[in-house]
Amino acid sequence: MAAYHVVMIHFPIALWMVSALAILIRALSAGPLGQAMDRALPVFLVLGALFGATAFLLGISIWPWETLSATPMGRNHMLTASWSLAFFTLLAVIRLIHGDRIWEGLSRWVMVLLAGIG
Repeated sequence: MAAYHVVMIHFPIALWMVSALAILIRALSAGPLGQAMDRALPVFLVLGALFGATAFLLGISIWPWETLSATPMGRNHMLTASWSLAFFTLLAVIRLIHGDRIWEGLSRWVMVLLAGIG
């Protein structure tokens, strides 16, 4: 099970970390690198949300809820997974709805704060 954990759990986390870095780069730069990060950002966020949802569903399908909720470690894992998935899915929705306008004015710094940088 450890090999699957590495692939299924850490892949969405890596996508979310790259998304946070892309948000920071785009907020600081309107040049070619910032534009490239902005084009890749929705892909990173949507893939992170999809793989994160898959990982979450696998977690609750492999281990019964009684087992997960019986220990603090299991509860913390599920709480962190729930919050991470919800947060980055919401971040993806915000980016998809607002498009390039998200980088105008104060909203670029709100995105940086939402990405957890700052």
